Amino acid sequence: MGYIVSFSSLIIGLINHIKIRTWVNPTSLFCYLWSVVSLLAALRIYGIDEVSTKTWSVIMLGIISFAIGATFKLDFKKNEYNFNQESELQLIKPKHYWIIFCVVVIPIAGEVIDTIRLIQQGYQLSTIRMAKLGLEEVEGYSRSKNITVNYLIEIAKGLSTILVAVGIEYYFSLLKNNTKYLAAALVLIIFDAISEGGRWVLAYAAIEFVVCYYLMKEKNKYMSKFSMKRKTKIGLVSAVIVIVLAVNKITSLRSINNTKQHFLLYLCGCIPLLDKKMDYLQDSSTLSFSYSGLYGAWSYIMPYVNKIIGCVPRSYEEALNVRRNAQSFDMISNNIQFNAFSTSFYYLFADMRWIGVFIGMFIFGALANMIFINAREVSSYSINSVAPYLIVSQMIIKTIQIYPLASPAYIVVIVSLLIIYKINNKKISQ
Repeated sequence: MGYIVSFSSLIIGLINHIKIRTWVNPTSLFCYLWSVVSLLAALRIYGIDEVSTKTWSVIMLGIISFAIGATFKLDFKKNEYNFNQESELQLIKPKHYWIIFCVVVIPIAGEVIDTIRLIQQGYQLSTIRMAKLGLEEVEGYSRSKNITVNYLIEIAKGLSTILVAVGIEYYFSLLKNNTKYLAAALVLIIFDAISEGGRWVLAYAAIEFVVCYYLMKEKNKYMSKFSMKRKTKIGLVSAVIVIVLAVNKITSLRSINNTKQHFLLYLCGCIPLLDKKMDYLQDSSTLSFSYSGLYGAWSYIMPYVNKIIGCVPRSYEEALNVRRNAQSFDMISNNIQFNAFSTSFYYLFADMRWIGVFIGMFIFGALANMIFINAREVSSYSINSVAPYLIVSQMIIKTIQIYPLASPAYIVVIVSLLIIYKINNKKISQ
């Protein structure tokens, strides 16, 4: 069954690749990813467990739902404004970029300092990561129980995601002194990786660089590989070196010996883990009705609801159990434990089972395609920039771990982008 899922996903990706004439369209990007992930899981590399037909069927439904959703062209009423090179009406004005950068980098730098201090005390980065998730106790570190403080940190992370995407787009644009935006993006990326003890933020950044290059190359003829500026090439090589060194350093700090095995297991271990987590959902008679898939949004609301009325809906309590279960370790082979990467389908299945998977992935596909079309068709100097689609490409890769809207940081990203677009449109209409 795994081979069928992999082959079917590959075919859907290829059809869209040929039809749209670029592999960075959301359907191809999503399907190519899941084709590789499914193939590795079907091959049972490193002896990972066999996966049930039911789990493969859920994955197949999610892939097809995303692809169907991406065929719909949502057309929200909007005005398209084009500006020349000197226009300040970008997604984020350059001067505002640095103001937001200074505000955002302070709390993230505080998290980095905490991490470095704990490393110096002898803790492994993996232990520190679990402590920051609230899953382990570490002497000398106390995770804030203040809801507002935690929200402010999430807001900083969300804004950081936007700044990285905008910085990458600015780097590939005709903007003067664009190298400094690459440096700013790399600082945020490395800080995020160190503070969280994770390496996938580095993979997300790499995807954003590649997707941005192909989109900007298509939109601007000067971006051909033969005419790319020497400074741009040097910057890209430097970025690659920095990211590779960061991956190696973080991997060593987490005491991981076989980097290749670890990466491949992270890539495909999500499927046997999903199979294990499906047992929990099967045993549970409670549906979470959007509280799992849209946890990112509900997590900002329900704690205050609980404070006001003293309780939350039972479905929300089930969503909390779903998230805790995702973080618990399960054996995915005779000697390999895995957690967290339980895929988008786990959260959607928890909401409304098969219907939840279909609706959730359909909506994600439709919105991803709308943002892709907008990024591809409008001018490079429109307030509708490439940056939002770079974030979407990151979300697509994120589906091997979690449904994007279940992440509080992505809700911050979406709300922030909507506010920015609203402000820009208001300025133009005046």
